[in-house]
Amino acid sequence: MARRHEERILLRTSRMTFLHTVAILAYGLLRSMLGALFGRRRGLAAFMRSYAPDRLPALSPSERANLPAMSSCIACGICGHEVMSVMLAGARSMPDFDASTKLLARLTDKQLAMLEPRCPTRVPMRQIAAFVRTKAADAAKMGNKTGN
Repeated sequence: MARRHEERILLRTSRMTFLHTVAILAYGLLRSMLGALFGRRRGLAAFMRSYAPDRLPALSPSERANLPAMSSCIACGICGHEVMSVMLAGARSMPDFDASTKLLARLTDKQLAMLEPRCPTRVPMRQIAAFVRTKAADAAKMGNKTGN
């Protein structure tokens, strides 16, 4: 009897959680649609202000197009643990640019060029290195603008 009562309470709680989630999503959707309808779109500048504290620099269309190739590391370790860490963090985890740049300081493009042919998925290591260095510089500029 007590078990049945507990099951009913759990079911009621899960229903309320679901309804709460749906209400929040519906509110967000409605706010977004009405904002667009009445010309209250926030735009890129507002987006950049919102994410400036996270130091997430914008990607160019060509960088976005290159992300799938730069994210192709399967973590096999053939290139070595340090290089693999940079390849994984540099192209997949945007806020880790600072850490990736520190690791890249110990690697030359010549070393990366020698490792690229060994990679089973042909990760463009030099391209990732250049991307990480550029984005780290962009993120640093963003940090300076926000007082970080």
